[in-house]
Amino acid sequence: MKYLLLTLLLGIPALLLYLRLRPYLRFFREVLGVFREAQNGKAMSGRPGVLTKKPATGEALTRCAACGAWSPATQMVKLGAQQFCSHECLEKMSARKV
Repeated sequence: MKYLLLTLLLGIPALLLYLRLRPYLRFFREVLGVFREAQNGKAMSGRPGVLTKKPATGEALTRCAACGAWSPATQMVKLGAQQFCSHECLEKMSARKV
């Protein structure tokens, strides 16, 4: 009986404390998720020339003809002999020639 009473006396305040801190814990978890994504390179995936995933070991990197960014050869957009990191760079290069 005294263990039940002790559990209630310690459990209820702990539960109330958790409920009060829960929004802050959720925010902290989201901030850590952003740091993890940035560390893995996922946060900047919208920019041309930025790797969206790590290249496979031993995969050749090629330089974009428009912006000079290095990307894995399998992710490049090819036009003739030239290779571009994104369609935006391909359009930029074609706009320069005209």
